[in-house]
Amino acid sequence: MVKLKIFCVTNKLVPALENSNYILGGVGKSNFNNYYLRSDHGINIFEKEKYYSELTFHYWYWKNLLKNEDAEWVGFCQRRRLWVKDTSSIEKINFENIKDYLLISPDETWKNYDAILCKPISIIGAKKIKILKRGWKNLLKNPALLFNPNLENIKLHFDMHHGHGNLEKAIKLISKENSINFLNFVKMESSFNPHIMFIAKKKIS
Repeated sequence: MVKLKIFCVTNKLVPALENSNYILGGVGKSNFNNYYLRSDHGINIFEKEKYYSELTFHYWYWKNLLKNEDAEWVGFCQRRRLWVKDTSSIEKINFENIKDYLLISPDETWKNYDAILCKPISIIGAKKIKILKRGWKNLLKNPALLFNPNLENIKLHFDMHHGHGNLEKAIKLISKENSINFLNFVKMESSFNPHIMFIAKKKIS
């Protein structure tokens, strides 16, 4: 079994990563060469890339590749944010030497975990003008959002950047127990693990 497989999803060519240990996944309208795995065949939502970017590749992987996955760990990153070794000196990394720093095997410390995520970031502090322009529907329900940053949460952040109500529509599609817990999470929490990046164990049935 392959120990670790990482897919780097991009909407542009990334010559520095071609012929590396990463599997390059192409989304969007760029003219990708044979180094890139396209996600516009099989079961796909390729045409929605302008709305959901890398997530269109994640969907394609889930529907077409996951069932036959031979890796113990599978990860995803993006062209501007990569998984590198813990011992890496970020200041020394450039496009010429990036292949020397890429994470290519699981760390010994992962044995007690099922997933590896980026450090969380806070979404508190959106500019008032953005809340007025993009979050006005949320403001109608709770005008205090404009004056109290502590009321900003993941749901507001998603509504502002990805369409009001879309997150709740997606949550309704999962099981009732999980949907209740997840909806409470996005309403209560003001930080999340960013960049659409994760490394996870493949679930063994």
